[in-house]
Amino acid sequence: MSLPLREYYTVARAAELLGCTSDDLVHWAMIGCIRLNIKIDQAVGILLGVDIDDSLCGIDFDVIFKDTEFQSRLNDIEKIHTEHSYEDNDESSDDVYQIYFNEKIELIHTGLKHIYANGGDDLILSDINLSRFFSYLNYMESRIVSEDFCHIIQSDYFGSRDFEDDFFAKNNLVKIDNATYVRASGFFALDVEFFSNFELNPKFVSCNGYNYYNIVTMPESNLSLSLLAKEDVEFSLNDLFIFKKDFFAILKSMQDGVGMDKKYARYLSSNMHVWMKNVNYSGGGISQSKNITVKERISSPLRNVLRMLIGKHYPEYINKPSKLAEILSAEARQTQEFHNQKFDGETVARWLGLRNGLREKDR
Repeated sequence: MSLPLREYYTVARAAELLGCTSDDLVHWAMIGCIRLNIKIDQAVGILLGVDIDDSLCGIDFDVIFKDTEFQSRLNDIEKIHTEHSYEDNDESSDDVYQIYFNEKIELIHTGLKHIYANGGDDLILSDINLSRFFSYLNYMESRIVSEDFCHIIQSDYFGSRDFEDDFFAKNNLVKIDNATYVRASGFFALDVEFFSNFELNPKFVSCNGYNYYNIVTMPESNLSLSLLAKEDVEFSLNDLFIFKKDFFAILKSMQDGVGMDKKYARYLSSNMHVWMKNVNYSGGGISQSKNITVKERISSPLRNVLRMLIGKHYPEYINKPSKLAEILSAEARQTQEFHNQKFDGETVARWLGLRNGLREKDR
């Protein structure tokens, strides 16, 4: 009598059951067919953000909400915004757009939670981009994301910021302004940066968060985080696991005699030049994972100077980041040195200490 499958297996045991080698499993992970997972306990890392605008453009919510009340309510929001866009040409356009944006995101999140709670969890979790978007909204709402075999939680979720302060002091690490620090426990998938020269590079490198090393991903939610490490920490194949769904994918491929789908981020030379461009790679290390927008960080004193200058020269736009971005871009075009420089509202909002229309101190 055969035993029922476990939810996960060590790499060695999975290879034994499948009749392949551990190297085969590493290869399939490298090309994005499966994931290699590692178990961590109370690690601290930086949650990598999800580009909400890209998600709104890249996910077809008309299909997801088809024939539901959420589809008609979304249509109403879009109709009202379109009418205001034609009528509104004054300085309040930023405020109008922010209201529209917030209402749209809130409705989409409510709709996805309704689908998830009513038997649609497979629909959401089976799409990597959709599950990442949904899970990120969940985190922003509750500061915790939990799934069957791992969870992340805001580092000061249970009280004061003493934990964060003690952690950075004890490990001689520098805290980054506006970074989202989380504690993570459970099984997390290794990102493509753990492969080098077409081989597994089993090591967490010393990292304080500035370069976004040590990127791991939640298996179901697909949220990624950069783990902090005071010093290099090596691991081995014996520390890695294969989840049941990937075990089944290999088994089905063997039974059907067809190749596996490359559904995860993958390490291949044919797409590395695109990936390096996306992650701002300059040699000597990887600074961000695939499909995650890199946000340039500036020091706190410099942000204070920028806010002071903007408040002095453009006080009427201090709470209108999109309009201010247009003005700064126009100013840059008039110069020889910066004529190709273009600013966006999100960047300017960070300079001003704004997030979703609110100053950080007012949150």
